[in-house]
Amino acid sequence: MNAAGRFAGGEQTIKRRLPIDVNLEAAEPRVASGRHFQRRFADVDVSMQAAVVWTLMNATGYPPNTGGDPPAYASNRKNEPAEVLPGIRFPKLYECLDGYLTCQLAGGRVGKQAMQTALGWAAREGTLPERLAGRDWSNWAMEYLAGTIPPEDVFLAIETVSGFFKRHSQHELMQLGTDGGLLLAPILKVDAVRSDPQLEQRQYWVEVEGRTQPGIPVRFSKTPMV
Repeated sequence: MNAAGRFAGGEQTIKRRLPIDVNLEAAEPRVASGRHFQRRFADVDVSMQAAVVWTLMNATGYPPNTGGDPPAYASNRKNEPAEVLPGIRFPKLYECLDGYLTCQLAGGRVGKQAMQTALGWAAREGTLPERLAGRDWSNWAMEYLAGTIPPEDVFLAIETVSGFFKRHSQHELMQLGTDGGLLLAPILKVDAVRSDPQLEQRQYWVEVEGRTQPGIPVRFSKTPMV
């Protein structure tokens, strides 16, 4: 989904019918007849609003509804990761060849295919354990809850994916994640951000009085920012 409300399954326009109080006396004194306000309704496209809210949905209830920060955030980072499923915990960070990354291997429509995709990378590399081969992992969470996938196989799958990450660089994994539709993001150091190929391509960095500075965050074709 992007900020315009576009989803993988197609365009979704979100509209709400919102009440608007119209001051008729100010606009049309002759028809007001002593009734100064009239309740009218207008269709307002709130796709952008919904997109932003859903982007932040993992944290919008914290701390007002819970009295604390989200799991694995702020002071909670030192705590053991929460169970995604009974007895199943994923690492907060995965080690890779040149640093660390985050990756969501389960959860919802977006995370559903992640384990299947990541194990497919290991299979093409020739490092997929025979015990895990031949199984469709796209619905592994539900099968685990149903008892058709033993915990040992899930632990081995997580270990296999973690091992694959360790043998590849952040850039390689980011490209694989982008192509495969995974929620995967490298944890970049400052020098890595500075040399990021996407930012370089967009000419994001500018020189100001001999120092490299962040430039324009977005570029519009008809209304360029300055």
